[in-house]
Amino acid sequence: MGDAERLQQVVGNILHNALKFTSGGGTVKVELTSESGVLNVRVSDTGAGIEPAFLPHVFDRFRQGDRATIRRHGGLGLGLAIAHHIVTGHGGTIAAASPGPERGTVITVTLPVTDAVTSTPMPTTTGGGLPSIRGTRVLVVDDDEDTREVTAAILQQHGAQVLTAGSTEEALDLLSEWTPDVVLADLAMPVEDGFGLIKKLRARETHARVRLAAAAFTSEAGEAAVSRALAAGFDLHLSKPVTAATLVAAIETLTSGKTST
Repeated sequence: MGDAERLQQVVGNILHNALKFTSGGGTVKVELTSESGVLNVRVSDTGAGIEPAFLPHVFDRFRQGDRATIRRHGGLGLGLAIAHHIVTGHGGTIAAASPGPERGTVITVTLPVTDAVTSTPMPTTTGGGLPSIRGTRVLVVDDDEDTREVTAAILQQHGAQVLTAGSTEEALDLLSEWTPDVVLADLAMPVEDGFGLIKKLRARETHARVRLAAAAFTSEAGEAAVSRALAAGFDLHLSKPVTAATLVAAIETLTSGKTST
């Protein structure tokens, strides 16, 4: 029992990674087995493989392997980090194994099996003492697709309704048709950055008399960066990278009206 869309995303991300690192003529195989109350999804490939020292870091955000592999294929991005977050949120585990460089990789997802007749569906939120953001509408604005995807996945896993935009222009188009509770905006975007977005949002509110809660979501840290974001019109400053707990707590803070830095 779980979120079908998110679990499909897990398998899709693992397959994408396997295909990315497997050259033409190689093989990618998917196996599904069920035993002892668990479901195993095993994706194996004959591709680039993984250095033993790097295996513990495969599911870290933006971690990279050897430089030669990066030049040929690019880095891991956030695909496996997203998969890890979703799988653990469903009470499962995800593991990577590889004999070494150029000897292929195996990613195994293990999920608990429940009786659909007698069991209640798994809640969208994962508990752990985090505040509830179920039903909260969040607009995530970031020009980086991986960042949008992982941020949306975290928030949706905890019950939020999320739309994403890759630019200020796209965000403003969405806001003309949909009203979120919170806007989470990157600052360093091309064409028009997050400061331009918040300026236009606050100008709109002068006439609408409704103020949207907004957080600056940026790699810039320090007191100067916080002061600049707040002075521009943001209610909160979040430094990347951010943990799921911090992100969820920030959304709850903004919707409850308790803004802080």
